[in-house]
Amino acid sequence: DLETCDLQLTMQRSGGGTWNIVSGNGMLTITNPADPQTTVIAAAPGFYSLVYKSGTAGCEASDTAVIQFHPAPVLSQVIEVCNSDLTSYTVSFQITGGQAPYLVNGSVTSSNPFVSAQIPAGNSYSFQVEDSHGCLSATITGDQSCDCLSGAGQMDTTTIIKCIGDSLMANLPSGY
Repeated sequence: DLETCDLQLTMQRSGGGTWNIVSGNGMLTITNPADPQTTVIAAAPGFYSLVYKSGTAGCEASDTAVIQFHPAPVLSQVIEVCNSDLTSYTVSFQITGGQAPYLVNGSVTSSNPFVSAQIPAGNSYSFQVEDSHGCLSATITGDQSCDCLSGAGQMDTTTIIKCIGDSLMANLPSGY
């Protein structure tokens, strides 16, 4: 029988006949029931049975196809975290859907959420997850510069000379 990681599949039969839905986990659309190589589209992952009947009265043949539509892994809650000295960062994300075990960029991962190794600040990243059925997630990409963002405002750079015991006060500029 047939398996796919997508919610649609092109059937591979020949001759004259028609496709009919026997059973399934939800709505299944047959784009052209009279086409032996029609596309079928599932509304949701799961198992679906179709029968292909051909011939004329008294000389009919049929074949049943069971299709399993597998859900692809989905990546969510993508978080970039810079290290304390702002020279590198990690990327973490949650993996849902699909079937464990998962491969992240070809390497087996047992943690969920996944947390990357340190990536040098300013370098880009790209992650894709493959599940045990070979189904692929969408690829997530990005980069993080880990720039130091400060809300302290700007200080006057003119040298200030004070003696021990003198007081010094810095005032926050308006707007902060």
